[in-house]
Amino acid sequence: KAVRNFKIFEGLRVLVAVMCFSFASTISSMVILVVFQIMGSIFMCQSLHYFIIDPANDLTLRIWVNRMYGDGVKSFWTIFELTFSGCWPNYARRIVEEVHPMYAMFYFFYVYIVVFVATRIVAALFVKE
Repeated sequence: KAVRNFKIFEGLRVLVAVMCFSFASTISSMVILVVFQIMGSIFMCQSLHYFIIDPANDLTLRIWVNRMYGDGVKSFWTIFELTFSGCWPNYARRIVEEVHPMYAMFYFFYVYIVVFVATRIVAALFVKE
């Protein structure tokens, strides 16, 4: 009877073993993604600062940009959502269309390199292990 009980938990045992073996790659991939997110959030926060404080720009747009990218924490949270939620067009389109079209370059490279390539590499590492 005890042998049958152990067989019930065999799937759980395998899952725990896989989690233990992949711990190092999980931590390293998290560090890489966080570094990219910090770099993106610093760039967006710093580059949008003068747009936010310029009274010649539309007030409602300035308020929205400030709410999304106004300081380091807001900018990091926006980039975090942009990376993991799949709703990056909601954040990118308004910046590109209403602030400056050159931000399309940032979003293109960020989404392509971080959101697409880096997350696929992380997934491949898990499959490999």
